[in-house]
Amino acid sequence: MDNMVRDKIVFSIKAKPVKERLFREDNPTLQKVKDLCLAFEVTQIEIKKMNKAGTTTSGNDQSRSVAPLQQVKKKKFAPEPSKRICKQCGSEHRPRQCPAYGKTCHKCKGKNHFATVCRSGQKNKTPHKAKIHEVEIESEEEEQHFWVDLYIC
Repeated sequence: MDNMVRDKIVFSIKAKPVKERLFREDNPTLQKVKDLCLAFEVTQIEIKKMNKAGTTTSGNDQSRSVAPLQQVKKKKFAPEPSKRICKQCGSEHRPRQCPAYGKTCHKCKGKNHFATVCRSGQKNKTPHKAKIHEVEIESEEEEQHFWVDLYIC
């Protein structure tokens, strides 16, 4: 399906330089076609702005003309960053937006994580086992004895 959409776009392009560039590519993807078309459009807009302003290009102007292309590409075609369960806070959020960043753990006093997900001392942590030998329950019914294992964590 993407190949059909790609071909439709390529054959409907009126700008000769873009069409020639795409035909030189060896089986370009739909994303590659989109990126090249977008770059061409942004370049044309920037050229019109520079011609309208009547300014000459210097090193500073060239660096400014690159930034809009990068910003447009990020806005239109950048995929949504994946959300995963964070090992630092235990919640789901975008990368680099962890609420635990800069915080101190109340359990180990370490930085950048919460006590609920603290991994300090986990390797040696085993539950303490204490045995209760006898439980007596007084009732009018016959006497019963229970053996219970008590785990103290």
